[in-house]
Amino acid sequence: MNPATLGALAPTLGILAPIIFFTGLFSAAVLIIFILTRHREKRARLLHETIRKLSENGQPIPSELFQETSKKKLEWSPQASLRNGVLLIATGVGITLMFLSLGVPWGIGMVPLFAGVGFLLIWILEKQNKKNDPSGN
Repeated sequence: MNPATLGALAPTLGILAPIIFFTGLFSAAVLIIFILTRHREKRARLLHETIRKLSENGQPIPSELFQETSKKKLEWSPQASLRNGVLLIATGVGITLMFLSLGVPWGIGMVPLFAGVGFLLIWILEKQNKKNDPSGN
């Protein structure tokens, strides 16, 4: 291609590049969610098949199989608040800087940034409550 052709394509590429980028980003997220969901369904199907075969043969079903299917309660810790806060602040700063460099409205980056600040405030408050709690819980 000669330089004149590339110069004529520049406005089109300038429009298509962000569209392709965000389409690819969204597609990657959807693909990851699809793969994780498919894996979880496959594990559940194999577990149910194992339980069915054990019951058909009249063998006892180990309690460990049922413990795996029960939902584990996730405990919220101050460290989780700190980690989430730092990640969200970094994400918000990154999104804001990216949109600023593209010259488009950049305010959307403030959403994760302030959510991260909220998590940091929760972390600080939990830490102070732990210091002031005489029972140590």
